[in-house]
Amino acid sequence: MLKAILFAVGLCIHIGVASAAQSGRVVVEDAPVYEFPQKDSKVILRLKKDSVHAVSNLKTEGYYKIRLSGGETGWVSGNDLLAGGGILPSDTGPSPETRVNGKRPMSDALIDGERFAGANYRIQLGFGLSNLAFGGLSDQFSGTSSLNFGKVYSFEIQRKLAFPLSLALRGELRGSKTGELDLGGGTTQTYEHSAVPFQVGLLYFPIHTQRWRIGLGGYGGITAVSFTEVVQTTTSQTSSVKFSSMDLLGTGVVQVAYGLGRAFGVFGEFAYQYQVTGDLPATTALGNIPAFKIDYSGFLFKAGIELRF
Repeated sequence: MLKAILFAVGLCIHIGVASAAQSGRVVVEDAPVYEFPQKDSKVILRLKKDSVHAVSNLKTEGYYKIRLSGGETGWVSGNDLLAGGGILPSDTGPSPETRVNGKRPMSDALIDGERFAGANYRIQLGFGLSNLAFGGLSDQFSGTSSLNFGKVYSFEIQRKLAFPLSLALRGELRGSKTGELDLGGGTTQTYEHSAVPFQVGLLYFPIHTQRWRIGLGGYGGITAVSFTEVVQTTTSQTSSVKFSSMDLLGTGVVQVAYGLGRAFGVFGEFAYQYQVTGDLPATTALGNIPAFKIDYSGFLFKAGIELRF
């Protein structure tokens, strides 16, 4: 009686397994096995052409689920398999020769394009706010420090060099204006600043998963245009000085991106930027101030969309 029960249970299990799996023959060389049924997922194995494996009867998002040796599972594109082709090996898993170099190709797990959509290029369009401090690099320059809030528009192209490094080219349009700074004695000053910086940088992404990308970056470049106007108002008159320059600047960033699909995502960025002008000529507009420099330093917060291809 016990043998009959065990036989019936075993038969049911066998039928259940058979109904949930079929044979699949690989039709391309080194077919990737993904961790999830998505092409931007991690590659955990590559299969030899013409090898036969146990795969699911139905496809999920165009992928068959496959059982690997050792009990592991993964996903293979339906374009890389011929469902129902060949005879399954006795262990219903991939034969040893299907493994590249006899082991998992760990280097494949480090390929940017296999883990996060956008293997080669990313384009970012962003908008944000700046909180910069103006400082006059001269002891005789009045009103040398203040905080202001401004707007930042940015366009950036990123090119993968080698996982996890990317090269970036960034252009921005930045503008800001302070409130009135009280200099005492009934005198106030206001700063208005705008710039068009272009920078080149490197980004390092130590966290790089199926959907998330978190990294650090450093940029350096010049401003094609940097324009500043200082307006000084007293009880009797208003005077101003305007000047433009081509300045050096540097930026450090922390960037977080989330993929919404293979070709589209969103990102957020926190940055610190420092810019300093060259020697500006002496001016009498604000009380015979000698030649001076102005530095702009502070934080930028930005978010936007990311296109990947």
